Amino acid sequence: MPLRWAQVWLGIVVLLGLCAPQAGCQPELPNTRVGTLCEKNRDCTYQLDSNGKVVQVQVCVRNPPRDHFPAESEPRICTRKCAARTDCPQGFECIYSAEAGDRFCFRCRGHFDCPAGTFCEEVQGTDVPDGGTPPRVCVERSVPRGDFGKDCAVGGDRACDTAAGFFCHGEVPDDPDAYCTKTCQSDADCYTTMYCGTADEDNVPVGKKRRCLQRTLCSSCRSDVECVGLNSLCVLDDQGRGFCTRPCDPEARMPCTVATAGRGYLECREARKAGTRQEVVVNACVPRYGRCYGTGNVCDPCRPHTPEDCQSCGPTGCQRIPGRRCVQTERGEGLCLQECTTSDQCGDNPKLDATLRCARFGQDRVCSASSMALTCWP
Repeated sequence: MPLRWAQVWLGIVVLLGLCAPQAGCQPELPNTRVGTLCEKNRDCTYQLDSNGKVVQVQVCVRNPPRDHFPAESEPRICTRKCAARTDCPQGFECIYSAEAGDRFCFRCRGHFDCPAGTFCEEVQGTDVPDGGTPPRVCVERSVPRGDFGKDCAVGGDRACDTAAGFFCHGEVPDDPDAYCTKTCQSDADCYTTMYCGTADEDNVPVGKKRRCLQRTLCSSCRSDVECVGLNSLCVLDDQGRGFCTRPCDPEARMPCTVATAGRGYLECREARKAGTRQEVVVNACVPRYGRCYGTGNVCDPCRPHTPEDCQSCGPTGCQRIPGRRCVQTERGEGLCLQECTTSDQCGDNPKLDATLRCARFGQDRVCSASSMALTCWP
């Protein structure tokens, strides 16, 4: 008998009092594990309460999308609501679903879903369906401080422990804030306050492109302990992912920007802190977009040293989009910049408050929301 008809028949039987737990009757109900693939709620676990009423224990919810992946690329699974990771089966995390508007038990999407000190890694040797990916779990990793972050503005590489693989990193030539770092493959290779990013400089050797960098505004985080300096606060974006930012006073004239004109791309508003069991709300500088990076569309926000924020990504990896790159403006705004010859090439980003146009800045013609300044949030 098809599942939906079985459930209809069960409801009729219970309604007529022909089958009730107190009478010793135990009707067969779907009993699935969290993580089982599903299409509708009816595919997931139901139970009978003490009154013989059918109660839905699990719901069918789409996995939140991984970084830079379209939402529809993720399957739906049977899961349940949670308040903390301890409410979930082993290997699952309590993660916010923007689609469902609540927190449910899911496999981690990336490091940002894991508690500080743990990192999201694929479980190798697991059988997966064709076209699928191995399950991911949060695994403990610890990287000693060593020379990570050590000042090397004066001595350069000589100030770093080169025998241990450290070298001197600067954002600009003769950077007074230069510090020692190492190459990396992921955040798990870096010290607590650092992440694995891509150097912007064109003359950097290929082998040193990926390196551990100090977290700054909009860097991914799991708790305050990972954020440093001015941007020492870790809050959640509208997708439930943590990012570093700074606290603010909503009564101040320009709490999040020093721009003399316009609102800027940040606004001071309430945000939920990351890494806390109970919900804690603080006033913080949050992107007007709702998050620090989007899906690579023209004028989507992007983060420093993260070129994939402005690329086309999917299960097979990320590909560059012709004429598009991540640029950090003088106002500190990170945006996916698109070269153009006419405004028709700029398209329409529905998240923006302004219309995009093809404007000239120096020798370049690029899409901008203003012809006076390179910005997407005038």
